[in-house]
Amino acid sequence: MDLVIRPARPEEAPGLTRVARAAKRHWRYPEDWMRLWRDALAVTPEFVRRHPVSCAARGASLGGFYALTGTGATRELE
Repeated sequence: MDLVIRPARPEEAPGLTRVARAAKRHWRYPEDWMRLWRDALAVTPEFVRRHPVSCAARGASLGGFYALTGTGATRELE
């Protein structure tokens, strides 16, 4: 099955959160820091509805994602 880049769906927010936290853990940040970032690394269904979020998926498995935030000509890659 091929890896596909597609728009993320709000119901995938828990999976996107797992990816975000796993990606941060990959860099071996201390667990104290991970606990501090817990909320900041959470992706909510509302966030997915309000921002362009794309994910890399192989079937139902999510391998990565990105989001754009901001308004007008100013955007930030999340």
